[in-house]
Amino acid sequence: MIIPSETVELALAQIVEPMYFREVAHLGSGMIPDPLVAATLSFEGPLSGSFTVALTEELALSLTGEFLVEDAAVVSLDESRSMVGELTNIVCGNILGVWMPDGDFSFATPQQAQSQGNWFPYVFSLDGTNPQFAISVLFRSN
Repeated sequence: MIIPSETVELALAQIVEPMYFREVAHLGSGMIPDPLVAATLSFEGPLSGSFTVALTEELALSLTGEFLVEDAAVVSLDESRSMVGELTNIVCGNILGVWMPDGDFSFATPQQAQSQGNWFPYVFSLDGTNPQFAISVLFRSN
């Protein structure tokens, strides 16, 4: 099962554009440069599986600074990891909600993930050019 990339892009844009005032550009699939900050959560419902969001460390620090209204230079990596966990929860819920609006899903607590060197089916840029934000969704049979 594959979620259409247009659905993922639309759902991600619905979060990122009003929250961070950045445009989302889908770049296809591939890798994003290390080091990364990533989180994974499991979901259950009409379909079950796991959902991973990975950001370049630079983008994670920048978005965390914007979220906390602080300069990115004073944001800690731990704060960024927490923010990426919360963002994973929001992004997963919105993507599944856009894709399956009548689906009733429950979500586990996001956990920090190791995603260095991983290939991702959905890669995005928030600066218009560079791959910075990646999403992976793995389904399992119920």
